[in-house]
Amino acid sequence: FKVHTASVQALPLYGSKAFPLLPFPGIRRSSLRQLDYNTTFSLACQALFAQFLLIFILLFYNAAGRAARSKKNILALGLILCYTVENTAGSVGAYYYMIQNYSDFCRELLAAGFSVAGGGNDEGVFGLLPHGWNDQPPDSEIRWHTGEPEHDPWEWRIRVLDERDDVAYGKLFFRKAGYITRDWYPYFLAARRGGQSFDEAYQGGTVSHFAKQIYELLRVNGALPLHILKSMGGFGKEDKAKFDGAITELQMRLFITMCGRAQKTSKTGEEYGWASTSFCTVEAFWPQEVFDRAAKITPEEAAAAITAQVYRLNPAAAEKTIAKFILGR
Repeated sequence: FKVHTASVQALPLYGSKAFPLLPFPGIRRSSLRQLDYNTTFSLACQALFAQFLLIFILLFYNAAGRAARSKKNILALGLILCYTVENTAGSVGAYYYMIQNYSDFCRELLAAGFSVAGGGNDEGVFGLLPHGWNDQPPDSEIRWHTGEPEHDPWEWRIRVLDERDDVAYGKLFFRKAGYITRDWYPYFLAARRGGQSFDEAYQGGTVSHFAKQIYELLRVNGALPLHILKSMGGFGKEDKAKFDGAITELQMRLFITMCGRAQKTSKTGEEYGWASTSFCTVEAFWPQEVFDRAAKITPEEAAAAITAQVYRLNPAAAEKTIAKFILGR
């Protein structure tokens, strides 16, 4: 009994009702968007046939009352099949799921709704980019830290802020970078803020005084690059740890967000050094409709919706990890 390699290429259907029989981790349903309909249908039929054939063989031998030795042989055959399909599916799924450029990334991000940003590390939840910073896959032009806007994911984080109005980027998950689209931002607002304003959170003791100093500067002055923010607040080198921690805290609580970058300039107006990340309040970043939608969602409803979406994207995600992902802890 042999499974043709092509029959496992339809396994991105895992997680749907069509293929609930065998667990094949690492394959995401959204991969199907990169296959044409005829190919998808053909491969799905082959995979379905392979699964039913295996089940038929197992049932037939049980019904025939074969000796225990024969039953053990059939069980071993089933385990070997599962192992072969799982390993083949992993490589095939990764191939079909490949994002080749910035346009592919934006399309998949809008479809998913959110993603961690670390290359090659989905934090056990979901990440659109399977390649690490030092990876150079032969079948992709994606390369980190080249400065090439179409194929460098490091550049995409700023491009989505400069060119789009439907994606937020910042330290959003596990105190690390990630993306949330406008459609899903109200759910995270409802889950993490619980209807509280910044002032209410501060009065409740859940926001530090250091974070309040930073937030007030942004609320009064609008978007500010980090080097100007530090200068205006009088934050020195001795405050670096507290400052960095407060910036992360405010992002994770969805009170501030990255909104671009600005080049440093000298007193004579000459540019120097690396560009500085700019921040603004979340209220200044999103239109009012985002907050109106969030106000109509309870924290429980928000958590349930995000959890369901995570399982659609990654059925193998752990419940505790998802909870931390949602609440920003």
